[in-house]
Amino acid sequence: MLHNNLRSSPLEKVNHPMELHTGFIPAEELQEAHLPSLERMDANYRKVLLLTLTIYVLCSLVVGIALSIAFLSELTSVWWACLWIFWALLAAFAYFYGTRYAEMVRYGIRDNELFYRSGVWFQSMVIIPFRKIQHCELESGPLDRRFGLASLTIHTAGGDESDISIAGLSETQALRLKQFMTTRISHDEEE
Repeated sequence: MLHNNLRSSPLEKVNHPMELHTGFIPAEELQEAHLPSLERMDANYRKVLLLTLTIYVLCSLVVGIALSIAFLSELTSVWWACLWIFWALLAAFAYFYGTRYAEMVRYGIRDNELFYRSGVWFQSMVIIPFRKIQHCELESGPLDRRFGLASLTIHTAGGDESDISIAGLSETQALRLKQFMTTRISHDEEE
């Protein structure tokens, strides 16, 4: 009888000595995954997101008006109404998206892994084992510094595609996480 290193399952009971075991584990036998409690970003993160999106919307409004004046000598009231409706919808969408994104993005740490959840409509959960982390760096832009925020960028062995940036952390929390990760990385390298 062929055996694998998994705990006893009905699939290990082979009727004939020449039958091969596929290693398939029924879903009922999988251990329940326990996610760590995921932490929200700092309360100021929502403000920074909304302020950033407002700046983008206002810049697009100014550019749109400038282009309209430059290329259309006679602007009709219908054209102006369409332009204002478009930017009102854009501003409403930016407000909704920024608010919702700030509520949805979370992070957490468990034993040897970092969890990062993001997305509004399409959510993703990234789980990075500490042994895959190469190094971490802190970043903060002018608005982040004004509101006491920082981003922690985590570089992994998988390359740029698997790196993540956790934005919206308070400066102290970002520094604590960086120090914790750096300690864990150096501890894992010693083993």
